[in-house]
Amino acid sequence: MKNKGFTLIEILLAMSIVLLIASGSFIGFKSFNQQQALSSTWDSLRNSFNEARSSAASQVIRTSVCSGVGQTLIGHQISFPNDRSYELREVCQLGTNPPTENLIKTVPLPPGVTFNPVPNPTFIRFVVLTGGISGGLNRTVTITNTQGNTRSVTVNTVGVIQ
Repeated sequence: MKNKGFTLIEILLAMSIVLLIASGSFIGFKSFNQQQALSSTWDSLRNSFNEARSSAASQVIRTSVCSGVGQTLIGHQISFPNDRSYELREVCQLGTNPPTENLIKTVPLPPGVTFNPVPNPTFIRFVVLTGGISGGLNRTVTITNTQGNTRSVTVNTVGVIQ
């Protein structure tokens, strides 16, 4: 009589091969996911810079504070309160008082993506009409994922975003 079926060793060997292939796929998928998170964050950051620049250049007032009597729109800015998020803000001024910053939106970074280092100064302001940035220097913002991959956005003095 001939036995039909597989031995325990054959089954264990087949299972170990399947697990080895699955673990390699998981590692590749995780790496791909982290790279996609970095890429989408970079796109989002560039879009926010473009939004701030175009709003400043066209003098768009988006908050009720800046539309008040005597308020003057100074510009729109991207602020970096920490290494895990950024904010789009509208900046206006009443007479000779210090400028006030009004929050338009906060954008959290996805897990595993951070600003490295946090930009200093902690904001990039686009001034009204010109769309250029205040401070007179090119500014670079770098984001990093947990694998150590980086992407940078540079804004030059006339507001061109690269």
